[in-house]
Amino acid sequence: MVKLDDKDVKIVNILQDDGRIPISSIGKMLGISHVAVLRRLKKIKDENILKISALINPRVLELRFATIFGDVQDYDSLQTLLKTFEKCPRIIFLAPMVAGYNFIAIVAAENQDVLENVVSICAIRNFKGIRRAEVYITSTPTIPKYIPIKVVLERSLEDAPCGMKCGRCIAYIEDKCIGCPSTKYYKRGEAKL
Repeated sequence: MVKLDDKDVKIVNILQDDGRIPISSIGKMLGISHVAVLRRLKKIKDENILKISALINPRVLELRFATIFGDVQDYDSLQTLLKTFEKCPRIIFLAPMVAGYNFIAIVAAENQDVLENVVSICAIRNFKGIRRAEVYITSTPTIPKYIPIKVVLERSLEDAPCGMKCGRCIAYIEDKCIGCPSTKYYKRGEAKL
C-alpha cells in the first residue's frame, strides 16, 4: 500500500488549489528544494495517485446533467458495459455499486435536448443486459465547481464509442441531437465546448 507523508499531502493540496503553480513556489512553501518537490511529484504520479489535468466549470458552459442508476443481469454484462462506455465523452462518472442497482453513471450534455436524447435513445439504460434503470435529471454540480469533462478533438469516428450510429439516428436527423462528440457527425457549431 502506498503511503503519502505530510509533505506529499501538502503538495497534492497545493496542486488542487492551483495545478499550474511553479514547482519552485511549492518548494518555498514547504521549505524544500524544487528538486525534492519534483522527485516527490514524480513518485506520486508514478504510483497513479495523482494526475494533473484540466477541469471544466460546467455552470459557465450551461451543461446539463443526469444520473443513471442501473442493474445489469450479471457480472460479465457489467464488465462489458464498463468497457463499452469508458471512452464515452459524455460520461463523467461510471462505477459499479453494491446496492439495489449495480452501477451508477453521471452524464453531461450540451443542452436539454441533447441530454434527453442521451438518456432515452443513446443511453446506458438501453445497453444489452440492462434489467432496469432509473434516470434522474440533476442540477449542475455545486461541489466540485470544476469537473473532468472529456474534450474531444479528433471527431473522425463513424460510430460513437458506445456503438450508436449518429448518422442514422432519428433525433440527429431531426436536429434534436447534435451527435456524439467523438464522431464525424458532431455538430460542433451548436456546442459551447
